[in-house]
Amino acid sequence: MPITITCPDCDARIRAPDSMQGRPVKCPKCGAQFTADGNGDSGVGPDPIPEPPPPPPPEPVTREALWSEVAKAPDNHPAPSPLPVPLPVPAMEQRSPNVVVDFLLFRKLIAPVLVQVLFWIGVLGCIVVGGLMFATVLALLNRGATFGIVVWPLLSTLAVWFLGPLVIRVFCEVLILFFRMNDTLTAIKNATEKQWRDD
Repeated sequence: MPITITCPDCDARIRAPDSMQGRPVKCPKCGAQFTADGNGDSGVGPDPIPEPPPPPPPEPVTREALWSEVAKAPDNHPAPSPLPVPLPVPAMEQRSPNVVVDFLLFRKLIAPVLVQVLFWIGVLGCIVVGGLMFATVLALLNRGATFGIVVWPLLSTLAVWFLGPLVIRVFCEVLILFFRMNDTLTAIKNATEKQWRDD
């Protein structure tokens, strides 16, 4: 199998038979003599340059380092930021602790309180209506009404007493669900703004 050797003087590549490996040869181009080694070079040339080691992985960028780079950058050429920079919270978005101001600016909703008041009014109404219906049942029994006549008003009274508050409760929960979602989203927004201000 032929081998390829390289002249150390003129870098000419020469194909030679396998039997020439380790023997002295003469370059047909420049006439220099060298020993053939069959690895593509003469064997007397400089050692091959080793490949450099791979670069170390980049260190993670911290928030403090990012802000220091932004502070060092010129005003007209801001430094690129590999991390998202939190935007400052505008002054008008910061919540005031004043309850009256929150009420006037619709930051604090009163509808959930009204829904709870309506629930208790509805429960009280069920108790009163059920009591009136039970009084009617008692009046029918005093007049000597039969069981067939009294059973339906009695069942209606029990339904108003026990099922009425349950139906009102489910209705009020459906109404108040939207306000609870609004309160939860507002709390998440306030916590996010506080974290940004602290950072």
